[in-house]
This record gives sequence, C-alpha cells and structure tokens, in this order.
Amino acid sequence: MIFGDPYLFGIWLEKVDSWNSLDFENKSEGICAIFINGHMIPNQLPEKSTFLDNSIRSLTNFFEVIDNLENEKLFNLSKEDRFKFFEKTVHYKNQDLSEEDSFVFWQYCLTDYIDNPMECDNIWYVSFQNKEKLIYLYYDIIYEMEFEKGTIKQVIGQALKSKP
Repeated sequence: MIFGDPYLFGIWLEKVDSWNSLDFENKSEGICAIFINGHMIPNQLPEKSTFLDNSIRSLTNFFEVIDNLENEKLFNLSKEDRFKFFEKTVHYKNQDLSEEDSFVFWQYCLTDYIDNPMECDNIWYVSFQNKEKLIYLYYDIIYEMEFEKGTIKQVIGQALKSKP
C-alpha cells in the first residue's frame, strides 16, 4: 500500500506473500520504496524482495528523531552544497569533524536501509521553522523538495501504523 502522495511524498510498504518462503519462520519479505516528487527510490524494484523488518526499523528510527532535525544553516545551503555536506560528513571524510560528530548527521538520513546500496543514504531531511526539505539523488541528479513542516512525519506515521 502507498501512504501519502507519490507525486509529493509517499511510502510504499507491502508484504508480498509469494516472496515469503514456507521454509522460513520470518515472513516479512516485500516492497519498501520512497516516492518524492513522483520519483521512486530505489528507482527500480529489488531483484527479489526487501526484508521489511529492516525497512520498518529504519523508518521507526527516523520517525523518533525527526522533530530534532531543525538546522537553519543546513536548511539555507544550496541543495548541491547540502547534499555534498551530508555525503562527505557521514562517510567520515570531513576532516573538520570527529567521527562521533559525523555520526550525528546520520540522523538526517531518511532511511539507512533501501535495497540498492548506491541509494541507501541519498535521501536527506532538514527543517527550519515551518518548512522541511528532502534532498535526494535520482539518476545522478540532485533534487530537492520542500514541504510544510510535519508532512514527512505524518506520512511515515501512517505507514508505521499500517505496517504489513
């Protein structure tokens, strides 16, 4: 089921029964995708499936910290500079920050579990006052989408309440 509006912001969480083997106790294989401005991330369905427990855990972790991610300086950077900052910082390449300080910025990552490892940390969130932004990489192009504050949390909350 898709929660939210895939042409603005949405989450597709769906258990696919035929992907769940009768041999395994844990039957949580399915689809998890994020939609931003009509773009689906990952940009194609996984070859087999997603382990939904990991995706749900990642969304839950983000949901718990989203209210603490207000940062005026990051919010006002250009999308390119903001994306480069996050990419450089979370991979500990930022010589101006300690590894511990760099780790703080992982919180700004919408999800740290998407099946395509090339896209796993390419959706970033930041807010300031009554606005929030998602910055993401889609087919090697940096995009940014701005929302009224609370939009992202509301959609994630809907998805988590109805998790498969």
